Amino acid sequence: MFPDFIGIGAQKAGTTWLARNLSPHPEIHMPRKEVHYFDRKIKDRSNAVTRFLGKTKNDEQWRRQVRRIPAQLRKNPSFRELLWNYRFYMRHYDDRWYSQVFEPKKGKVSGEITPAYSVLGREEVAHVHGVMPDAKLIFFMRNPIERV
Repeated sequence: MFPDFIGIGAQKAGTTWLARNLSPHPEIHMPRKEVHYFDRKIKDRSNAVTRFLGKTKNDEQWRRQVRRIPAQLRKNPSFRELLWNYRFYMRHYDDRWYSQVFEPKKGKVSGEITPAYSVLGREEVAHVHGVMPDAKLIFFMRNPIERV
C-alpha cells in the first residue's frame, strides 16, 4: 500500500509541526518523518551487512539510526514496533519495501513527509508518479527572507 499523500518542500517551513500533529490522528497513518526513499534509499542496493560495515555517508546515517532502536524500544516495548524497525532498517530497499512502510490500516489515510523530495529530478518524479499516480503532494513554503 503506497501513501495517499507526500509532504515536500523547504526546510524550516513547518513540516515537523505538521508531522507531529498528523501522527496521533486516529484516521491517519504516518511512519517516522523523512523516509528518504525516493532521494536516497531507492539508489541504495546494499543490505544490512554492507550498511553495517560500509563507509558511505548513508551507511553512517543508517548506523546512527539503528543505534537509537534500543532506546526507542525501551520507551515503547512492543513486538509491532520491533517488527516495524526490522522492516524499515534491515530489508533491501525497493518499491515493495516502500509500500510496506505504510502498513495497511482500514479506513486510514497514509502519508509521509520528506522535504528533500522537493528537489527530485525528472526521472525520480516520474517514478513517484508511476507508483503513486493518485497521491496528493503537500508543498511547504516559507519566506526565504525570514530564514536569514
